[in-house]
Amino acid sequence: MLSLFAARVLPRAHASTASQAAFLAVHNAREHVVARTFLTTASASAPASKTNESESEEKPKRTRRTAAEVKASKDARAREVAAEEKARLRAAKQKEKEKAKQQALKEREKAKQQALKEKARLAKEKEKAKKEAQAEKEKQLLEDPEARFKLPLKKVNVKKDELPPKQPRGAYNIFIKESFEKLMKEPSTFPSNEVFLKSANAFSQRWKTLSDEERQVYLDMEKQEKEAYRKAAKEWYNNTDPRIIRALVAQKHRLPLKPAEFKRPHSPYMMFTREQWHKVEVPAGLSASEAMIYRGKQIAALWRQVPEEEKRRLSEEYAKQFQEYRQRMAAQQAGHKA
Repeated sequence: MLSLFAARVLPRAHASTASQAAFLAVHNAREHVVARTFLTTASASAPASKTNESESEEKPKRTRRTAAEVKASKDARAREVAAEEKARLRAAKQKEKEKAKQQALKEREKAKQQALKEKARLAKEKEKAKKEAQAEKEKQLLEDPEARFKLPLKKVNVKKDELPPKQPRGAYNIFIKESFEKLMKEPSTFPSNEVFLKSANAFSQRWKTLSDEERQVYLDMEKQEKEAYRKAAKEWYNNTDPRIIRALVAQKHRLPLKPAEFKRPHSPYMMFTREQWHKVEVPAGLSASEAMIYRGKQIAALWRQVPEEEKRRLSEEYAKQFQEYRQRMAAQQAGHKA
């Protein structure tokens, strides 16, 4: 700065000797101003310089790495990249394996479902063919009058006119039916469940209040129906094919009691049991089942004491009755076939 000042000012000062004093005074004043300006600038810039120095001290000094260190760093980075690539390939392979496993499971499940559907279809077709064959067989059998008896008893087609007569009604049922018939004849009566229930309760209470003379009317009607039922049942057994009767038994129809001539004869032991059943005295305090077991044991003991001649007589009588029974059944069945 002083050199610049000297280069610009001094040549002008030497222009005249008279002005040397003035030149020196100006020169001193300018040096004083320059010095003061320099000090002020230095004191103002001192904190910034200190901050820069502290920042430079905090930063670590970078040193130049050697070729071995650079190579080692590159090798480490290459190993890391290789490990990452290996892990990625392993994960991709595992994912592909899981995907293939899931696909195989889906295919197996699909094949299983298809096999089940095919099996169900074949079973359905087999069942359909079986039903068609059975229907055709039954159709062929029905063309023959005796064909239905070749079927199992539960499948024998029993006609409506071959069914047994209906069971007789009791006195109470006759009274209820008669009361309802009278009620239905009234024009103001509309048949409904509510009317039926109310009327049934009213008729039941009325039955309880009937006098003996009024009730006897219905008892006589019950007796007449039972008598007519017994005659109809006997006629039905006489006119019905035994095979129809067996079919109705197999189909669990309610049949009337058989007349004596249509009942199978009892065996010798059963005949002896029927004779001795009420002759055996039962101790008091036994229940019905216990009394039956007691009678059975006592009759068995008595049967062992029966002489052989008596047993032979009963056996001959049973054989004779059974032979007559078979002849009656055969004649009845032959008459129906004819």
